[in-house]
Parts: sequence; C-alpha cells; structure tokens
Amino acid sequence: MINKVVVIVLFFLLGGCVEPYPVPTQKITPKLVVDGLITDEPGPHTVTLVMSATLTDDPFNFSYVGGAQLTIRDDLGTIIQLLESTPGIYKTTPGTWHATLGRSYSLKIVLTDGRAYESETQLLYPAGEIIHLTPQFMENSINHNDPAKPQDSFGMYMDAAGVDKSPNLYRWRWIGIYEVLSFPELHQKVISTPFGGTLAADPLPCSAVFAPDGLCTCCSCWVSEYSSIAKVSNNQFVSDNQFNSVFLDKIPVDRRRFYKKYHFEVQQVSLSESVYSFWKLVSAQQSGANNIFQPNAIKIRGNVNSTTNANEEVFGVVAFSSITRKSVELTQFDVPAKVQYIDSVKNDCRTLEKYSSNIKPPFW
Repeated sequence: MINKVVVIVLFFLLGGCVEPYPVPTQKITPKLVVDGLITDEPGPHTVTLVMSATLTDDPFNFSYVGGAQLTIRDDLGTIIQLLESTPGIYKTTPGTWHATLGRSYSLKIVLTDGRAYESETQLLYPAGEIIHLTPQFMENSINHNDPAKPQDSFGMYMDAAGVDKSPNLYRWRWIGIYEVLSFPELHQKVISTPFGGTLAADPLPCSAVFAPDGLCTCCSCWVSEYSSIAKVSNNQFVSDNQFNSVFLDKIPVDRRRFYKKYHFEVQQVSLSESVYSFWKLVSAQQSGANNIFQPNAIKIRGNVNSTTNANEEVFGVVAFSSITRKSVELTQFDVPAKVQYIDSVKNDCRTLEKYSSNIKPPFW
C-alpha cells in the first residue's frame, strides 16, 4: 500500500483532499516536506515547512518546522530573505518583491540543527495566455449514486496558448467563490422543562439582534473552494503551442453555489522541468488510486535536496513560476433549470463550509 509519507505530501500540497491508506506498522524517520510557490506577481510569497508524521502517527497530524533560515538567490547574486510569520510559514521580504521573467532562482533552507537544503535552480518561464474559459451545462452528470446530492453541473473548459521558444510546461488550478446566506437571528436552544425539552429563541451574538448598528456580521459569507486534482499540460499531443478544450472540473449546481452567482477563476502556472515532473507524478498518483490495474506506490520526492546529507530524503516542491489568470461568473439565470432558494441555515455563516469568510471579495 502507499507509503503514508507520500500521503502527507499530497494532503499538504493539495489542501487535504487525499484520504489516508492503511499500511503495515513500520518505523520510519519523519521527513521534511517543503511547499513553496514564488511568482512574478507582487508578494509576499510563501514557503511552508512541515515534518511528516511517521507511519504509526496520524498522517494528517504533521508538525510545522519553525526557526529556520530561508533565502532566495537569483543568477545575478541578489539575495531575498524570508521571515517567519507564524511557525513554519515563511514570507518574502520586502513584501512586494516578486520574481522576474528570464531570471534563474533557487531557495536555500537551514534548520536550527544545522541541516541545510537547497532547491534546484529554475529559470522563470512565461505563463502564456488563457484565451477562452467556457462553462457548459451538463445535465444529470454527477452524484448518480446519491440522489440527495446535486445531479447537474457546469463543466469548465478552457483554450490556452503557450509561448514560442519556451517549454510551455503548465499546471492549471482553479478557485471558485460563491456567497451564502444564513439566519443567525432564528437560532434556537433547547430548554429543559418538567415535561421534556422545548425550543426557545437564542439569536447568535453576531446577528443583527445584538449589533448596535443593526447590521448582521455573520449572515452573508463568501465560500472559497479549490481544485483538488493536479492538472498538468500534456505537451505530447500539442501543436503550435495551443491547448484546446482542456477540461478543468465540474461545478455542482445547487442552491448554495447559485444563490447569487458563482465566480470561477483558472490560473495557468508556468513550470520548470523538475516541477512539471513532480506534478505529473502527483497526477499519476491520483489517477492510479482509482485504477485497479495501475500501481499506486509512486515515490514523489520533488526538487529539494539536502546539502549536508546526500542520503536524506526530502519531499515537496519549490516552484518559481509565472501566472496568468482568467475568470467567468455564472448566475442562477445561466442554469437552464429552476434553482431552489437557499436553505434556511440558522447558524453563523462562517461555520457553514471549510473556507467561509464574512469578508466580501474586492471584485464582488
């Protein structure tokens, strides 16, 4: 069965969407896992360090690695320092610094015990262009085994172009944002009586009932959801640097996502050869997990190596990338079927979904 160290890497890099696999108990030394994306967009840019759990531990209970010294060096000798913002989270300083197309970069890591690591040097390639982003309504296309869940979806497709005299190795990732509505003023609690329990009004403190200005702070929230599948370009079947009708994912059509509108953004991220190989292996790992004829024990190391112990295994990846973006907005009027009114949730809207915030996005 798959090594849990690999499970740690996939969970850490893809937002916790990989299920743990049962494996025989073994004694394995925890491994350093590095996650870094440095781009040509204004910073700060972040590198995260964690130590993987052993096989006898909870695979999602990794520990952050604090106190390290991290620096970025380019081919001109410029050094950019990263400072620890919270344990294990390091950000570039100055905050607005960004990488530059055509420059080469590497990351150096020194832990408190003196162990040192360095990423492979990468040339920053251009990200090309996303030409079209096209949603297609797909009736009865998901959750066939569970009628209680949404059955219809929007399939998201894109056309993109690379750049001449460039490797045109890309990873595509997306983020979806939608607004939800809750009714915390209708919250109730159970009161014990001699005849059993009864419900009584118990409006939440964040509702308009208690607000001095009469404005509810937990009635409207914006939920973010992210791609959980590693999607990389298949350059073997590409001509003229054109990527046509690339399928990204299916967005379920339900009363919450389409209460008002659904904002979908896709990002085209340029990759060096080593980072492309890493994400291609991740993609193979994910597809192999659903294929009984394909081995699923793929060791995914990444592009960071120890400079103090050549035999030490390091997992994760540091990427120096350019990014281009394109977005589209869908409303309930784009759905060729009736969308039911949002359900009457009586709790704080920030608790409805994992990535739910009461801060309105600037583009909303």
